[in-house]
Amino acid sequence: NALLGRVHLLQQLPPTPEEEDRILREVALRGLIMSGLTPRNDDEWALAREVFDDQTIQDIERRARQRPPAYDWSPPADLPIDDEPFERLFDFERT
Repeated sequence: NALLGRVHLLQQLPPTPEEEDRILREVALRGLIMSGLTPRNDDEWALAREVFDDQTIQDIERRARQRPPAYDWSPPADLPIDDEPFERLFDFERT
């Protein structure tokens, strides 16, 4: 019973920074796949092969061969995001 209590406690600990990084990369990858896109680089393909079963990988590879050329562009990860135009939408005086 004490062992089960310790296992339960360990399961409730927050993820390590390495685990959290993998979790975030997996969430981003799943978002791409759900949006009809495919992995963008070798690291994402490697993660996909770890996460998905063989049939899903075959489907993703087929989609990668069939996708239009416009899908080949993806923004760089360090692209600065300018939130100012969005924030200006809420910058008004009430009358």
